[in-house]
Amino acid sequence: MTGALANARFAVVDIETTGLEPTEHHILQIAVVHCDSAGRVLDTWCTYVKPPRWPFVSLGPREVHGISLLALRKAPTVHDALVGLAGQLNGYVFTAHNVDFDLPFLQHHAALAGVDLSVAEPVCTLMLSRSLDPSALRSHRLTDLCERYGVNLTRAHDALEDSRATAGILPHLINESGVTTLEALRSAAAPSGRRRRGQRRP
Repeated sequence: MTGALANARFAVVDIETTGLEPTEHHILQIAVVHCDSAGRVLDTWCTYVKPPRWPFVSLGPREVHGISLLALRKAPTVHDALVGLAGQLNGYVFTAHNVDFDLPFLQHHAALAGVDLSVAEPVCTLMLSRSLDPSALRSHRLTDLCERYGVNLTRAHDALEDSRATAGILPHLINESGVTTLEALRSAAAPSGRRRRGQRRP
């Protein structure tokens, strides 16, 4: 997908997990917000994910994500949830606030489940925000960016709410960066690909 940003369509993805390591922890919730470069929401999709060994599995920091065993009772398996996600990504630019966290989780568990989840040239709003602050004087946490740009975020660490918020800050970051093509955006917002073990989400 190339060309002017006006023609681009984004799949803004967020996940909630039981911990920080893809090889050790599990996905509990996945959300996708489809939007254009102006941040207009075109569609949304969200699902809880029943982790392996449910209900005999630690849900991790419930005080952060707020997900209970009861909420997962009728959730799809990891395989079915990721098949659903793959369908939501077709024709869209994969976008997340910290691609280096979300994408390794999704791709690791997709590989285990036998689901093809190929993503080319994702857009990372965290890296785009950092590129606008070369002296590292500002916070690039999603909550702080929402406050800076006047974007509503009522329930942080809910996957759908975080996806909506990321879609909301995207046009502000695009405008501030001055990019006008998808190629330029992908270059400015490329993930680092160097997520360190135990790195916390911003």
